[in-house]
Parts: sequence; C-alpha cells; structure tokens
Amino acid sequence: MIQIYSPIKGGLRGVLKHDAGYWMVKFYSPLKRGLGGCTKLKIYYNPKLKDRSRELRKNATFTERLLWKYLRAGQLNGYRFLRQKPIDEFIVDFYCKKVKLVIEIDGVTHNGKQSYDKRRENRLRELGFNVLRLDGYYVLKNITGALELIMGFIEEIGKKHPPQSPLNRGAGSDSPPPEKGVAGCCK
Repeated sequence: MIQIYSPIKGGLRGVLKHDAGYWMVKFYSPLKRGLGGCTKLKIYYNPKLKDRSRELRKNATFTERLLWKYLRAGQLNGYRFLRQKPIDEFIVDFYCKKVKLVIEIDGVTHNGKQSYDKRRENRLRELGFNVLRLDGYYVLKNITGALELIMGFIEEIGKKHPPQSPLNRGAGSDSPPPEKGVAGCCK
C-alpha cells in the first residue's frame, strides 16, 4: 500500500493498493470526511491487444458499424462509448466507462465459442463490469429495440448504484472523521 501525499496542500491525499494486477485508488474526500470515492484504475492490459483493437475497429462488422452509428459521440442520452476496447486479456465490442457497461454483439464470429464467451463474461463481471450481450441478427433487424434494451440496462444499473448528490454524500457516512491536519479537512 502506498500513501499519496500532496506537497502543496500537505497531508494525506489518498491510498494506492495493488490487488490482482490492478491498482485500487482511494482518494480523500472532504465531503465524506475520510477516504472515499473508491476508483479502480486499470493499469494493466495486454499490450498486444492495442494493435489488434485498432485492426478490429478498421474491419468492423456491419452490425457493429450500425450500432456504433447510434452510440458514438454521446448520442445515446449523453453516454460516451468506446469501441473495441482492450480490458484485461480481452477486447470488448463497446464500453461505457460512466456505468462500467460492456456490450458484446454475438454474431457469426461467436459461433462455437460459447464456453469461451461465458468464461470471458464471468471474468469481466469479476472485475466489476456490467455485461450486456446482444444477438447480431436482432440488432440488424431491430436497431430501435436494441437501443431501448441498452438504455433499459443502463437504467437498471442506475437503480443498483444511484448517483448521489455531492451535498448528501457525507450524511450518514460510516467512515470516521479524518485525523486533524489532513488536507481538505476543516481545521
């Protein structure tokens, strides 16, 4: 575990821990009166996947291009998606960082790979991602329905983890008050 100090403001700013190939960062939040705002930062991914993901973006399937037309540039209610994103040892079709959503289009390329897809999906869920699988044929025939499914899935994620107002985050917090002299704390 590494403690992060700020030379300008002085005092503890956060804690950095390495866990199973990933860095866990907890920054001090003055609103929570303690360490909070836990964020998982993905430090590692297989560097070989970077070139492969570029290649997949250039040679996208028709179904992926069709869905990307509606997901790109925040067109789906402001949610920003990336396509062919390397995560861990995999490349996912679409990824939205805001809700940690991975969208996989199951088309002809997934035929006969059900056990691999299941193992991959389980690993992504272990890492904290929400995984939505869509049938490629369904996306082609009913793009509106596919977009409604995605928005419904995002709304379900929001119900599980509703966004909190910054003013309400400190209320009822289980974290103890910070030590005296910690940066960002009222002295």
